[in-house]
Amino acid sequence: MLSSSAADPTLLGVEDTYYRAMTQQLRGELEDARGRLREAEAKLQLSEQERQGWEGKYRHLLAEQAPRGGIPPDAADLLRRLTLKEEAITALKRTVDEQAAKLSAAKDAAAAHTAGMMLVKHQLKTLQEELTRKSNERREAVEKLAVAEDKLALQIQTRADLENEMEELRSQITLLQLASQGKRQDRKDEEDATGHSLSLSFGSNGSVDRIMQLENELDDVRTQRNTLQRQLLALQRQVATMPSALADPTAANDTLKAHLRQLEKEKEQLHKQLSEVLERVEIVQYRNDDRAGVEAAGATERMPESTPATATHMPRPPSDRSRRELVLLSSLLLQYGCRNLLLQQHQVLLHGSRAQEARALAARQRAMRLNPARDGEAEDGKGEGGFSGSLLTRQRLEVEQGLLETVIHGRRPLPPPPPPPAKEESVGSEFWRWLGSKKKSQKQVCV
Repeated sequence: MLSSSAADPTLLGVEDTYYRAMTQQLRGELEDARGRLREAEAKLQLSEQERQGWEGKYRHLLAEQAPRGGIPPDAADLLRRLTLKEEAITALKRTVDEQAAKLSAAKDAAAAHTAGMMLVKHQLKTLQEELTRKSNERREAVEKLAVAEDKLALQIQTRADLENEMEELRSQITLLQLASQGKRQDRKDEEDATGHSLSLSFGSNGSVDRIMQLENELDDVRTQRNTLQRQLLALQRQVATMPSALADPTAANDTLKAHLRQLEKEKEQLHKQLSEVLERVEIVQYRNDDRAGVEAAGATERMPESTPATATHMPRPPSDRSRRELVLLSSLLLQYGCRNLLLQQHQVLLHGSRAQEARALAARQRAMRLNPARDGEAEDGKGEGGFSGSLLTRQRLEVEQGLLETVIHGRRPLPPPPPPPAKEESVGSEFWRWLGSKKKSQKQVCV
């Protein structure tokens, strides 16, 4: 009974109620027995007093009749009454003994029930303490579960963001690889060109500077592609170390599907924009080729016969493939610059002092948008260890301006600015200058 009551609080409550009712009943019976015992004791005492009185009267009569030598007529009646009183006293004594035995038994039963009730109370107290401890453990477990759910939701969101960044980086790497392949093919085509066109291309300082600029941009694109590949590998390692979302797979799948749909929409928009830009570039190239052919024909007709042969060899405009390559490279640089700024802002908001660095970054971006020349000066002052956001912003602004002038408005691109005077010339620049002077001298000798 004790093991079952300790296991079930309902049984403990029923048993406690039963013990309380039985104790109250036994106490009532004990009080009744005590009342009957007191009543019997009073009757016994009264009978004893009457017996003593009748015995006194009997002895007094015997003492009075002894000298006379006879028995009085009421002596027999007195003896009969005395005998009856003796029997009544004996019966009352038996009743008193029985009531005393019942009283002792009731006392023992009441003591046993009191001990049982105390044991049940102790078990109830122990059970209440156990329930309190279990409730505290349950509350702590619920709090830990809430914290774990928050962490899991944060990890799921972080994983989704990382997967989105991985998709974006893959698309950017693909575009950079396509651009590098196009540059490689164009370089092969330029190497297969005739020596005359090569001498002409190397004969003008602007073309040499433009080629050097394109090679530098190609190196920058390759560096950016390698950086993006390293970032992609790092993101893949982070995603691989993260736990899978086992708590709510349906919600995680819905979230991933929504992100995939959003990425598909963005991809379609980018393809559409790229196709529109390519169409505009082809239209502008067609117009420029027609205009250049008309001007070249008019200049040839107006040219006198005494004009030297070197004057006819003017620098030709860049080919369609190079123009398309420039547009692709410019759009890639523009997209990468914007993406780099967004990633820098996201990184600062995540890992820096959020409020101060976010305000500083916003102020820096506003300053870059308002005054790009100041960004250029700041970039020149920083040198190699400067912040790359200003350089990317300046490139983005230059690309936007060039696209507005060449593609949208249909103007001819301005000649590239002369390179700034360097304090220490590199070996590559000396080699290109020597090669250009050598080609120029060979051309003069041929003439």
